[in-house]
This record gives sequence, structure tokens and C-alpha cells, in this order.
Amino acid sequence: KIQQVMVSLSQFYKLTLSGGRDIITLEEELRLCDAYMRIQQLRWEGAIDYMVEADNELLHARLPKITLQPLIENAIKHGIMQRGEARGSIIISAALEEEKEGRWMTLSVLDNGVGMENSEEQLQKGSGSHYGMKNIEQRLALFYDTEIHIQVDSETGLGTCVSLTLPIIEDEEAQKE
Repeated sequence: KIQQVMVSLSQFYKLTLSGGRDIITLEEELRLCDAYMRIQQLRWEGAIDYMVEADNELLHARLPKITLQPLIENAIKHGIMQRGEARGSIIISAALEEEKEGRWMTLSVLDNGVGMENSEEQLQKGSGSHYGMKNIEQRLALFYDTEIHIQVDSETGLGTCVSLTLPIIEDEEAQKE
């Protein structure tokens, strides 16, 4: 088990460092999330099921690294581990949205944890610093040069879905390949 954690941890750190790049592809971000979840699944002894549903067209879209991992961490800490049986599932999805204004991707982290009442209100005035989510919004706003809002939909006892809708910026090098 220690060997498995060490391999996953080294993969996570390698992906986090990403050769000094701050901007990576969605595919790299999902690999980072996979490494993180392997560690968590070992830590919590298989209590967390994990699945990714990503539109292949989006895999070369660029985004700041460590965008989804803090959302997964929140889902585990504030959602799943707060359940009585401390078991649950997380689904990451990446969906293509095409509108007349352009192409967008919606990234979502869905958990079946404890959920919360009035999720938007709680996030604005509630307990905790919400530093991770504020940090993500600020980094995304700087990268995309537009205001980005994290959408939180939650229901007590059923879970939470945290979503980001982002403009698509393709990775030019990946497209050449």
C-alpha cells in the first residue's frame, strides 16, 4: 500500500510541477486529478468511487493547473467524509457547450455527500474562508481575462455539484500532433 501511495504521490507532484508551466491541458489536469484520487482511495480504503466523463474534443483545451483538484478535495472533506458512513462517489465531467458567442466547456465536480442548504448564500457569508474557491475564481479570471463564477448547486442529504463554465482556448501544440 505504501508503494502504491508513493507512486501516485510522485505522479501527482510531477504533474503539479508540470515542467514549470502554469497552464496545462484539460487532459493533464484530469491525469493530476486521477493521481490525487488514487491517493485518496488508498487513504480512505476504497470508500470513494470516482469517475470521469469528458468530451474528447476538450482534452486539448488549456486551463490553469490545479483547477479541479481543490474542488475534489472539498467534495471529499466537506461532503463525503461528513456522511455517517463516510462513503460516497465523485464524478468529474467536462462537457462542450457551443453557442453563438463561441465554444465553452463546463467542468463539474459532483459528489453525493451531505450537501448543504442555500449553498450560494452559505458560500458568500457562511463559515470558513472559502479560500480555495476564491483562489480558483481569481486565477481563472486572470487567465481568461473575464469574470468567472463558480456555480454551486446543492441539496441537503443528496450532495453538491460545483461547475465552471470556461471559454475554450485550444492547446496549439497538441492540435499540431
